[in-house]
Amino acid sequence: GPMVPGETYVLDGGITDVTRKTGRRAGTFDLLTFEITGRRENQPDPLFAVATTWVFPRRADGAS
Repeated sequence: GPMVPGETYVLDGGITDVTRKTGRRAGTFDLLTFEITGRRENQPDPLFAVATTWVFPRRADGAS
């Protein structure tokens, strides 16, 4: 159902994936995905989910 202004929602979130990759042009980088789910208060079923992936380039010498 739709989200309604004034209702109370419960949010849960966390890191769902971390992957290290290497590309020819980009070099080594990490991908970190964070997901947030939301539900109405006193309702067990999620109403929505949002996932965001960040890219963290890594230096060639291994330093962060």
